[in-house]
Amino acid sequence: SMFMSLNAFQLRTVKDGYNSGRIYYFQVDTKEERDRAIEEIKNLVDVAKIKAEGASKLMKSQNLARWIYESFAFQVVSALLIVVNFGMSITEAQLNVAKNAGSEQEMALAKLDLFL
Repeated sequence: SMFMSLNAFQLRTVKDGYNSGRIYYFQVDTKEERDRAIEEIKNLVDVAKIKAEGASKLMKSQNLARWIYESFAFQVVSALLIVVNFGMSITEAQLNVAKNAGSEQEMALAKLDLFL
């Protein structure tokens, strides 16, 4: 048939992908060129899938980090750390630690400050 001698092939893109499910038709001079072109396209698709998989892993990590950050427990712990740090600063100011440099109080507050 005339169509078989055209050495043509069809490329369908992913519906939700960059080319929105478009269909492309290609024609080459020989069957060998057609086979080489198809093989090269398959290789490029494999590389693109690996690349997309890596991006997908990053996206999963980002979503997990966002979920943790936006969780009630994380917000409560963060708020508690801020309040405790504020309390430490008030305690340090009240005890006037700067005048007692090297004292046990100053050392204890420095360790707590480092911890928090």
